[in-house]
Amino acid sequence: MPTNLDPVTAVSLVTPGIVAYKTVRYFADVQADQTVIVKGTGSPVGLLIIQLAKRLYVHVIEIASDRYANLIATLGVG
Repeated sequence: MPTNLDPVTAVSLVTPGIVAYKTVRYFADVQADQTVIVKGTGSPVGLLIIQLAKRLYVHVIEIASDRYANLIATLGVG
């Protein structure tokens, strides 16, 4: 951890990744060739879920505000 990063900020950076990983692998048990709908894909957790699902060869249907359309499109969804 960088010395200029306080612990509260460090935890806030890691937490979305942990939530996304646990959602995809444990809670939903997403498998290859499935289709998942991710609501709120513009959020940090939603963006990470898209990336994890794509690595598992999952078809992703996203639900997000229009303001995130370009960002989500760069991840190959939409």
